[in-house]
Amino acid sequence: MRRGLLALSAYGARVFRIQVGTFFAGKPEYISENRSVRVSPGDIVLRKARTVDVGITGMHDIIGWKSVTVTPAMIDKKIAVFSSFEAKSETGSATPEQINFRDVVLKAGGMSGIFQNDDEAIKIIEEWKPV
Repeated sequence: MRRGLLALSAYGARVFRIQVGTFFAGKPEYISENRSVRVSPGDIVLRKARTVDVGITGMHDIIGWKSVTVTPAMIDKKIAVFSSFEAKSETGSATPEQINFRDVVLKAGGMSGIFQNDDEAIKIIEEWKPV
């Protein structure tokens, strides 16, 4: 993930890590001494815990933009192209929702792809063509 972020940034993309997942929220109770609930000093008890989902299912874990220069017919200005990248380990694979997210971004004219190493990340940028 970190190497992919650095490689994409070095290639001119402005990218950000997005967290997607579930965590617990509630009223924290800080424990400073042992009590009957079997906690140790430094533990935190979360009262009335509930799950909180963050992010969008299928959303890639790296999003941002890549500035491109438009053609002279478009007044020779730079524009920011929405970009999303999904980093996977060498053995990881994308979920159907992540593949769908990539396809939707590409169909809308954005830059998107799934990569397992730095070279694949850069290839996504190099091979992008506007629709």
